[in-house]
Amino acid sequence: MLFVCGMASQRPNDAFWKSRDVDGRMEAGIFVAWDARMVLVLVVTLLQNWLAGLVAKRLSTVIRSSAQQLSLLIVYFVGDIWLNHVVFDWPVGTTALVIALSVQVFALAGQ
Repeated sequence: MLFVCGMASQRPNDAFWKSRDVDGRMEAGIFVAWDARMVLVLVVTLLQNWLAGLVAKRLSTVIRSSAQQLSLLIVYFVGDIWLNHVVFDWPVGTTALVIALSVQVFALAGQ
């Protein structure tokens, strides 16, 4: 897929086999410009997906969806609004709440 994206794109930075500017140096390769933050994001994403698989295996996919929508709410309301002091955006906030409530309705519909 990486080859297809690189060949189909008009931007030279999308082709990993072509040299591109990285911090003032011309480099080529798949892992160019990776640093500790990128590796941390990769590890956290893999861990989150692995734990989601364990939760779905033990409980159900509905419980897993409920937990993931809770993380969406935490990221938006705690991370953006409370920690970063972003002004509350009504469309984004209502969409987050609608997603949360939809998952809860789906979870309770089978009972």
